[in-house]
Amino acid sequence: MNIEKLIEHFGSQSELARYLGVTRASVCQWVADGYMTNARAYEIEVKSGGKFKARDLMEQTQLGFGEQ
Repeated sequence: MNIEKLIEHFGSQSELARYLGVTRASVCQWVADGYMTNARAYEIEVKSGGKFKARDLMEQTQLGFGEQ
């Protein structure tokens, strides 16, 4: 699961932002950067009741840092 698939599930960046209680600009920044914080990934797992796994979201996060 990556950020784009998460957004697709919610239908838009705005809907994902609303679900998480953050601004759309925050979600837009995750897309631009290609990652979100590990804490945010865990929050998504908890809020979704495990439907989205933090490890799957963090997998993209880890790739975003070391491999350039």
